[in-house]
Amino acid sequence: MAKNPRMAVLDFASREAKRSQYCSRAAVKLEQLLLKFPKVLSSLQKGKVVKCVDLGCHPGSWLQVLSRKIKKAEIYGFDLNEIESLESLKYVDVHRTRTFQCDVFESDELMNSLQLDKNVNLLTSDMMAKTTGQNDASASHELAVRAFELATKDLLAKDAHFVCKIFESEETRALKMEAKKAFASASLFRPDAVRKGSREIYMVGVGFKG
Repeated sequence: MAKNPRMAVLDFASREAKRSQYCSRAAVKLEQLLLKFPKVLSSLQKGKVVKCVDLGCHPGSWLQVLSRKIKKAEIYGFDLNEIESLESLKYVDVHRTRTFQCDVFESDELMNSLQLDKNVNLLTSDMMAKTTGQNDASASHELAVRAFELATKDLLAKDAHFVCKIFESEETRALKMEAKKAFASASLFRPDAVRKGSREIYMVGVGFKG
């Protein structure tokens, strides 16, 4: 029986994550996103120190990619679950990476205390609600809206970028239209590493207008 091409890609994603010593295959999705939108990385690799915020950072695979790809990044990760040992994550520089256990809907005071205020160059969000079936898309949309509002109202510097997971639904198009207003370009993209049949898709905003 011929092997399903999509499954072959997924097998590759798992093997690549293991080969690269990433803590989860989600890292491969972010790598594919950064390859698809090269301006995101190129603008953050010009030698100056940049700030990155990663929402839903547990277990740490996107922190690994950000640390590996952006050598002069100060990285702030936020999640409901604690990452107990940054030292155990390959590529992560513990001197320039900090993680915080918090609810993203109650994070304003924490963000302010960290002086994250219109000075973040990249906000990524791989947040995912606990899946229960019927309302997964609605819960995912709520998280994506929260990430978008934090990015565009509070955190992003001019010309910054935004990468956010969302479960595709009827509400996705409206959020994309808002992103098109806020960024020089806004796109939806599904990396090959996303499982077949999943509604998971990523919104990418390049060049925040400020």
